[in-house]
Amino acid sequence: MTREDAEEHELEDDAGEVLRAGECDGWAFAIQSWAAHVLDEGVIGSVSVGTEMVALVSTAAIPWFSYAVNGEEVCSFDPGMPWIRYGSAPDRLLLAMRSAGLISADGSAGTVRGVNGMLVLAEQEFRVGLAREVEAKALLAGVFP
Repeated sequence: MTREDAEEHELEDDAGEVLRAGECDGWAFAIQSWAAHVLDEGVIGSVSVGTEMVALVSTAAIPWFSYAVNGEEVCSFDPGMPWIRYGSAPDRLLLAMRSAGLISADGSAGTVRGVNGMLVLAEQEFRVGLAREVEAKALLAGVFP
């Protein structure tokens, strides 16, 4: 299902929310256009069991970054306030966050703000990226009620 098809489907009454999935450069990915079910309780832990996971959420209401390993959320934060971090090791990505420009050496806001900073961090630290042509093609899709 393409992004346009998924978004059109979601606009129908009681159609459910569409999750599209695929693989790019050794990382599996899931894309949800209108919501962020990855932030529901227990999802990050479940998805990351036996592996590592990077969640990049960018909706109008909820920007969020999360890094988890083997069922444990290691570091997560709102990219608009990266100096407030959560997880079992909230400072684990601090040097990478500084390198990405998300946060300054003194702990205040960096030069690359918000979602853009989160994307730079994901690309630099984890080599996670999703080319537009990959995201735009038809992907495996499922519907949440």
